[in-house]
Order: sequence, then C-alpha cells, then structure tokens
Amino acid sequence: MTEVNKLDKNIYEIGKSGKMNVPVRIYASEKLLKDMKKDNCLEQGKNVAMLPGIQKFSIVLPDAHQGYGFSIGGVAAFDIEKGIISPGGVGYDINCLSKNSRILNEFGYWKRIEEFNLNSKESNLITFNKESLEENQSEINLFMKKYSEKIINIKTKYGLNIIATEDHPFYTKNGMNEMKRISENEEILVYPFEGVEYEKPDKFLLVDEKDINRLDISTTSKLQIIKKLKSLGLLPLYSNNEKLPLILKIMGHNFGDGSLIMGKNPQIQFYGKKEDLELIKKDIEKIGLKCSIFSRKRIHKMKTSYKEYTFSRIEHYLKSNSNSFGTLLFLLGTPRGNKAEQDYCLPEWLMKLKKWQKRLFISSLFGAELSSPKSVTGCNLNLYSLILSLNKRNSYHGLKFVNQISVILESFGVNSVLIKSREDELNGTRSTRIRLMISARPENLIKFFSTINYEYNIKKRKLANAAALWLKYKFKIKELRDKAKVKAREMRVLGYNKKQIFDELNNAYINEAFLEKSMYNENYGKSGSRIAYCFITFNEFVKNNCYGDSGFIWDEIESKSEESYNDYVYDFTINKNHNFIANSFVVSNCSVRLLATNLKKENIDRKRNEISKSLFNAIPTGVGKGSRVKINNEEMKEILEKGAKWAVGKGYGEKRDYEFTEESGCMIEADSSCVSKEAISRGLNQLGSLGAGNHFLEVQYVDEIFDKKIAGVFGLEKGQVCIMIHCGSRGLGHQVASDYMKLMSDKYGFENLPDRQLINAPINSELGKNYYKAMSAAANFAFCNKQVLTHLTREAMKKFYSEFKADVVYDVCHNIAKFEEHEIDGKKVKLCVHRKGATRSFGPGRKEIPLLYRDVGQPVIIPGSMGTASYVLVGTKKAEELSFSSTAHGAGRVMSRHEAMKKFKSEEVKKDLEKKNISVTAGSWKSLVEEGSEVYKDIDEVVKVSHELGMGNLVARLKPIVVIKG
Repeated sequence: MTEVNKLDKNIYEIGKSGKMNVPVRIYASEKLLKDMKKDNCLEQGKNVAMLPGIQKFSIVLPDAHQGYGFSIGGVAAFDIEKGIISPGGVGYDINCLSKNSRILNEFGYWKRIEEFNLNSKESNLITFNKESLEENQSEINLFMKKYSEKIINIKTKYGLNIIATEDHPFYTKNGMNEMKRISENEEILVYPFEGVEYEKPDKFLLVDEKDINRLDISTTSKLQIIKKLKSLGLLPLYSNNEKLPLILKIMGHNFGDGSLIMGKNPQIQFYGKKEDLELIKKDIEKIGLKCSIFSRKRIHKMKTSYKEYTFSRIEHYLKSNSNSFGTLLFLLGTPRGNKAEQDYCLPEWLMKLKKWQKRLFISSLFGAELSSPKSVTGCNLNLYSLILSLNKRNSYHGLKFVNQISVILESFGVNSVLIKSREDELNGTRSTRIRLMISARPENLIKFFSTINYEYNIKKRKLANAAALWLKYKFKIKELRDKAKVKAREMRVLGYNKKQIFDELNNAYINEAFLEKSMYNENYGKSGSRIAYCFITFNEFVKNNCYGDSGFIWDEIESKSEESYNDYVYDFTINKNHNFIANSFVVSNCSVRLLATNLKKENIDRKRNEISKSLFNAIPTGVGKGSRVKINNEEMKEILEKGAKWAVGKGYGEKRDYEFTEESGCMIEADSSCVSKEAISRGLNQLGSLGAGNHFLEVQYVDEIFDKKIAGVFGLEKGQVCIMIHCGSRGLGHQVASDYMKLMSDKYGFENLPDRQLINAPINSELGKNYYKAMSAAANFAFCNKQVLTHLTREAMKKFYSEFKADVVYDVCHNIAKFEEHEIDGKKVKLCVHRKGATRSFGPGRKEIPLLYRDVGQPVIIPGSMGTASYVLVGTKKAEELSFSSTAHGAGRVMSRHEAMKKFKSEEVKKDLEKKNISVTAGSWKSLVEEGSEVYKDIDEVVKVSHELGMGNLVARLKPIVVIKG
C-alpha cells in the first residue's frame, strides 16, 4: 500500500522513493482522496514521477481517476532539454478484451491476445472494410494492456462467446458501438471462421542453390534464378521463411486449378473467378513478383460416355512469366505439365509443417477443387457432403495424394473417406475419377468450416462461414428439443397433466405433437431429436444473415453478464479499418466551450422539451456518427492548420468566437503533414459532431454568482441562459495518438518504463517534435469541431428566438500538452506541460489570456455530471505555484459504466432528471445511466477544493435545463 502523507488541508504527498524523480502532489479533500484510493490513479501518479525531465511534482488533481498511463486529472511539466512528450499524458482511451481472446491472423491462425506482448513483429490481422463490406488485412499499430476488476461475458444466439470490457466497441447495424450500449437481441457482426492455433514454425531447409544447380538448364539461367530468388529473400528457403505462407497458398491453388509450364518460356497460370484471381495476384505481388489477369471467350466441347456438351463462357486466368518463381515452385514439389496424366503426391516437407501452415495449402486446394456448401435437394435442413474430385488417366494415379489430404484432414479432427474410383470417357480418352468425401455429419462440417475453410474463393468462404454458424444453431435447437423430451417424460411421471406440460415446455421449436410423442413413446427420438421443420433453412439463413460477400454474418446478442475478473485486459489499435476479429466478433477510440446567450431562464422553461428535440436533431451524436458538414482531404488539411479560423472563414461563426478560445482557436505549431492518412480519413466525416460517452451539449442557466465583478467581466449574470458544449477531436485525435505511440514504441521501446502505457519520445527529438505538431493539428480539429457545433446550435435556437444571440465566454482544453513559461527555483523557464483531464488556470497578467480578461484571469470551465451543476472559475497566480496553472476539469468517475448499468435503470434516471425540470434527449437511454450523477464524484466537493486551495476561484454556478447526449 502506497503511503500518503498529509501536508496541509487538501494537500497530500507521496514521497520520492525508488526510481521516482519527484514526489507526487495530491490536491483533494479526505472524501475525494478516499475515492482516489479505489482505483490505480495514485500508482499512476508515482509512475509519471519516474519519467525523465519531470519538474517539481507529478500532480494529481481533485477529480483524478485511473486513465491510460497517466491518471485522468493529472498534470506533469517537463524540462525542454531533458524531458519527454507522451500521447498518454495528453489523453488516450483503451477499451479491452480478456487475455484469452483469440485474434485471427491473415494466414488463418489465431493467437491469444495476451501472447502479442511477446512479439513486436506480427503479421496482418483480418479486418472488415465497412465501405466495401469486404475482408481486408491491416497491420497492428499498437498493442496495449490495462488491469480490470470487472468484465462483460457476451453470448450470442448462434453460439459464439467473448469477454470484453464494457467500453470495447463491437460492430452492429448502427456501426461501431460500445458493448455497454448494445442491447440484448441486438444484431452484431461476426466472422465464424476460427482458424488454427499458432505454433512457431520449425526451421529446416526446403530449397538452396544446390537444388537449382542440379537442374538441366543453362548456367546463365541458373545464375539469374539464384540472383532473383536471393533478392526476394527466398534463397535459401527455410520452413520458417516469412513468405512461405504466401507460397503455400499459391501452391495449393496450383495443385488444383493451375498449371506450371517449364522450359524456354515458363508460365505459371491460375484459373478461376476474376475476384478470386485478384486475391492470388495480391499475394504474388507481396512476394515481390509481377503478374497479370486476362480474360477470353472460350467455346468448350465435351463428350462423355453418356452425352456431348457444347458451351461457351468467359474464362479468366492469371499468368506469371517469372522463371525464378516457377523454378522455385517446381523444386518445392509442384507438378508441371498436364496433372491428369501424372502420378504425384504432396511433398514430404509439407507433411512436416505446423498445422496452420498445412491449412494454408489444403484450404487453397479446396478453394479450387472442393465442392461448395449446399443444402440437400428436397431437404433444406441438411447439407451435402463435400467432395474433392480428381480425374486421372491411370486408375492408380492420385490415390496416394488423396490419402495424404485425408491424413491432414484427420489431424484437424475432420473425417473423410475415399470413394471407389469410377471410370469415365472424356473426349475419347478414358479417365478415372477419384473422390474424397468429407462427411456431412454436422459436427464434422462445423469443424471443417471453422478451422480449415476455403482460400482464394470468396463465394465458398461466404457459404462456409454461414454454414458454420447455421449448423451451430441447429445443434443448439436439437439440444433444446432433447432436453424438452426428457423433461416432458419426467413431468408425466411426477403427475403433471398434458396441458401443464405443454404450457411449460411449448415454444417455437417444440410443439404439442412432439411433446406428446415424447411422453408416451419411449423409443421416440432414441437416437436424438430431429430438427424442427420450422427451423430456418440454410438458403434462408444465407439470404437473411450474410453481410456482403466475404463471410461476415449477422448474429444476435443473447445475453450479457458482468463478472469478476481481476486481471489484465488487452487491445490493439489497427491501421486502415480500425477493427479486427476476436473470437469471431468484429471489434474495434476534449475540451469545453461556454456560450452566454441573450435569454433568461423564464424564456426557456415552457419550451425546453421542444428545444431539446430540435437541438438533438441539429447536432449529430453517438459513436461513429458523421457530420452534416462535408469536407475533402484538402479542406481537412486546412482545418488541421487553421482550427476554428477555418470554420469562421466558411461562415460558421464570427471572429469573436475564436478570439475567446484558448490559443485563439489555432495551435500555430500544427502541421498537417505529420498527421497520417488514416487519422485524416477518420476525421473527414466527423466535423461538427458531438460523439458519445461523457460528451454533451447542455442548455443551462446561471443559478448563483460568487464573484459579481469577475462574472460581469465574463458577461455572466444570475438567471441568464448559457450553453455548454463538451467534445473533442473524435476519431482523428485518437488515431494521432495511436500512430505516434506505435512510432515511439518502435524507436524507443518501453523496457525502462514503469508502465508501457507511458510510451514517449524526447521533446527535442524529431519524433517528439512531429508528435507535437500532429497533436496541435488534432487540437485545431477540436477547436473547429466546436465552432461548427456552435453554429449549428445558434441556427437551431433561432427557430425559437429570431433575435437569439450567443457569445463565446471561453473555450478551454482539457487534454493537451503546451509549451509554457513557469517559475522553477525563482527563475522563469519554458516547460512542456501535460494536462490530461485538467484545465489551464492562468491568473491575471498572462499574455495568453484574451485582453478583455487579462486583468482578472482566465475563465475556467468545469462541467458537472449529468443533472448536476457546472461551474465557472477564474485562474489564479496561486495555481502557477501549486499546479503549473492547472485545476480540475470535471467531477471524475467513481463507478464504472457497467456498475452503473447494473445498479440503475434508464427510466429511473430519466424520471429523476424530469423531476428537476431537465429535458433530456439521447441517442441511447443507456448513456443516461452510465453518465448519471451517481457515478461521478461530488462536483461541489471538487470545486470547493480548487477554491480553498486557490487553484481556481469560484465565479458562477450553472444548472442544466436541457441535456443532449450521444
């Protein structure tokens, strides 16, 4: 237990010890300190105290609670020459999965998420492209973890399960949504292919220069092939080569629907649908080779023993003329020439690979040659067996090959059988058909679809994923019927009559006829119950549940339950699509402005419900919700460098708005070239949107004036209506943090940090400077965002009051790093001050304050929790001495969102607000519960501590009339 010493009223300290460079200074009352000890924020304060270049104290403010790396409500100032800059010290959220969550890789293997901590280099993960509805692959940007006491266990209608924190986003029909906001029975996107557990490949030689030198080709050709393969990193080729997974897939398809022609003009050709060939083309290009796709019209004439066929079709094929790659495939065991006339088998080295590597080969072969999942004709409640067919000129050819495939299938727990060969005649040539049948038993097909599936065949992959989920549901319903059958017999023995038994057990899949047969016929269903005839057919399931053509399926949340966990949880940030597959689920992260209006409370009271609805319709809210202001990439770059000034220049406000914004609404250090394309992409559709979580728009009134003179300077008077807007830089700001945390981790690592979440870079390093430029650009986006929201608010209010006016009192940041002058040991020095969940609190005379306020000090805006008061304070000289001119930014949480959901009901919260004459409109009523006043610290206590210490003095109290939430 960390020892906390009381220095004075509302001032506590954790002394310097171990690797701490400075003490931890805590500003809190006894009540607030007790709340702080419930989470990890004091330990985080100690960790921050260990960072290089930190000055005076690691500061914990009255509203502090646990955050990512730095506590929320934390302040730290760093020496420019020796100090660091950290995204975690500016503001960053982490929403996590349990340690055993299985993460699906592009090569069809999975690893538990906790295992990613062991390797910095990882292959791409499978992701979902929300625009094209396609499967893509994206690299991991950053790996993260945190400690969690509670976790949510989620189960679905079709039998899937995952454990995650309440705030982890999942993909629903309303876009990405945090689990706490997703209702039972709500549809959720899944990807049923599970893959194979990862095993580290053994290292043994597959091909080297000696193999090439033994070939009967010219010396010049040999030298060219060796040179090319070496340049591609493929010679010598070992079983653990990072490109071998791609080669295995390509080989598998070539064994099936491809050809390898060696000689003077070597050719590697693949046949299939154009969209499938595009997948092969991408993989060949990843290896470092060129290839092209061609199309041609072909007329086919086929004569069998029974009938003659003539038909035409457009044939698509992919061709590579790479002699070096063709040679490599041949040396690896790929048959060349006409495969129907050859006896070949799988290479011995392939049989020695790890299971996930072998899967790549056979699933690619199956994509070319194995039959598709298909319901039985006349019985849509069952699926056919899957058939792999080979035609050979010699009846003995191919038998060993097919048996080898059967052996590999058996290692996956998939049963198959070799069907007796059948001779046929094709175009006058006798041939033998060899067929391998994969059993149609549901558990066998589930195992195949879930772990092996198909590669390089989009249609088959889609049907296989749908079949896996459909069969699991079928099993679930059959089990339900089996239990009902046993229960019916037990109830009859106990003396229940038929009506009582029917009333107890009857449901959509269990009718009276089934129960009656179960009660009176002991042999009925002895080998297991059949599926109910009303069960959804496979074809209907595909039609209703498939989303796009890449194997993503709509499932349904059946139950959510909170459980004790007390362990680490983990998360990634992902480039491009910002999601990944975990346990088959598609999963996926501010500042405040106050407006003073020309209205009085009595002008609002009778119209508050109408105003609430109008503002909600005017302001886009919620996770992932977009803006009504459409911008392109070039305009976005202007916004990142001009901030609120861009919006005013476009007619979304007036010059006074940005003049009364911190930094005049524009961080001049911003550089859009330091912001990634992914970050820009995330922000393009979010300008002028509120978001969700603790972000809000409130219509308030001035309930109390504490300092009439300063309130007058700020333009505030008792009974006046004000509007408070609390939001930030949305997905763009989160992506900026993710990008630079990854870059900092790659360059500087985290081995010497007390917490890997404190990833940082030296302030004066190129990376540190670039991060500051990118962070400044994100801040400019936030300034611009609030400016557009201000404009939308004004327009909505003018519908009720034609002469409506709303002046910006002030717009102040809550999460930012700034270069500021402060006094250290009697000298003015320039420092990099990190404020995370903290408000700047400059006293009189600072040049950074608008001229109108310079004689009294900077306005400090502290929002309360929903339904409680918010406060306006004024900055002080004392704050510079105590906290690098900082004070609290809000109430600070004391209860998790999930605890709130368990303890309170949305209807009760809504009624409580209505009793206080507060109109509330929300995108989700659940957000009312998780943001209710009971889950936050006492805002009155927080501002009382600030006022008593002199870090920010009371000016006015504001109470809500209308609340808008995401």
